[in-house]
Amino acid sequence: MKLSAKMIEIGGMRRLAIVIACAAFGIATCGSALALGMHVDAATASSASQGAKNNVPAGVMRVGNGVSAPKLIYSVDPKFSNKARHAKYQGICVLSLIVDKDGKPQDIHVVQKLGMGLDEKAIEAVRQYRFKPAYYKGHPVAVQINVEVNFRIYR
Repeated sequence: MKLSAKMIEIGGMRRLAIVIACAAFGIATCGSALALGMHVDAATASSASQGAKNNVPAGVMRVGNGVSAPKLIYSVDPKFSNKARHAKYQGICVLSLIVDKDGKPQDIHVVQKLGMGLDEKAIEAVRQYRFKPAYYKGHPVAVQINVEVNFRIYR
């Protein structure tokens, strides 16, 4: 079986039209922010555009571009559900959450399900976590992160 890729050629005028449309959208967005009296800098604009792509709520940043990662300072081990323990079921559950300015987890939801009641147990454990908050320009900020909760049976 032979696989081939087909390139789509974009003519010069069409390419120019796309660039102009993108630039106009960017200018309109910044113009709206300025009209509302908001401060827009490169990191905030970058964070906002990442948020649009990754469904990050307004006012919540992503790690990078000057935003430090929150640091875990307190955690608890997740408990196994009876069903998973009897089946000797193990694996990793991935949770998405917002670490607020006080270092508390908020808006926790499952990104990668594990099943057998372990997703709920992962959320129970992560609700108790505490973090040193993320910082941007010396001030604590809310950030969205993913957390892996590892369920392993040790003998």
